Amino acid sequence: CKLYLKEHPQSYKAARLLADLLSWNRDFDEALLEFEKLRKRDPNDKTLPIRVAETTLWANRPQEALERFTRVLAADPNQRKAIPGFVNAAFEADRVP
Repeated sequence: CKLYLKEHPQSYKAARLLADLLSWNRDFDEALLEFEKLRKRDPNDKTLPIRVAETTLWANRPQEALERFTRVLAADPNQRKAIPGFVNAAFEADRVP
C-alpha cells in the first residue's frame, strides 16, 4: 500500500486502505495520523470520524473515544455505525479509574 501511494500519492482509496490497515495491525498512532491526513483531504467523508473514534478506542483511550463518538452522533444521530462504538467506549470509560 505504501509503495502504491509513493507512485500514486493522490489516490484517496489507497490512503484510506493504508489507514485502515495500520489500525487493524494495531499501529494506532500511525493510523490516526493517516486518518487525520484523510480528513484534511476530504472533510465531508462522514465515515472518517467514526474510524478515528474506533481506532482511538482500540488504542485503549476510551474517554477520548467516547468524546469522539459523542461528537459524531451529535452531528448526525443517524450514524448507526457509530452506536456500537459509542456503547463500547461508554462501558470502557466507566471501567477506567
